[in-house]
Amino acid sequence: MMMPLFYKGELVCWLSSTIHEGENGSCEPGGLPASAESKYDEGLKMSPFKVVENCQLKRDLVTFLQNSVRDPKLQLEDMKVKLHAVMRLRDRVVAILDQFGEALLVGTLRKHLEDVEAENAAPYSRDARRHDQGDAIHGSSLRENVMQKISLAITVKAIE
Repeated sequence: MMMPLFYKGELVCWLSSTIHEGENGSCEPGGLPASAESKYDEGLKMSPFKVVENCQLKRDLVTFLQNSVRDPKLQLEDMKVKLHAVMRLRDRVVAILDQFGEALLVGTLRKHLEDVEAENAAPYSRDARRHDQGDAIHGSSLRENVMQKISLAITVKAIE
């Protein structure tokens, strides 16, 4: 669920709320159906669309989504949770804007983005080449209860 945040008539930022979907219409509950054998077994596939207007779920789209899944009540509850989480986030960000102003909020968000970008680039720019390897042990294949050893290796070249 995403929502633009307007403050004093100007778009300041976008807010979002994400949860693990308990029901998405796949061949079994949850978001990773182990028994899926094709993309058609994986549940709803659609572009984003506007499901809320004036802080209310649009009934026609809610009905469409509920008719597309196995558990309509869970689908509705997930949508309500995301909507109310993003509305709560909006209230808190507006309180920050009222107390500290738009410049501080936007500057803080920009600083966070720059810090994340720098942190992610730093390990790769220091070394011309890096190679790591190891093993991962899984206790299930999602289809059967078996122990699996998977050998992993990655080579990273310097960013140029």
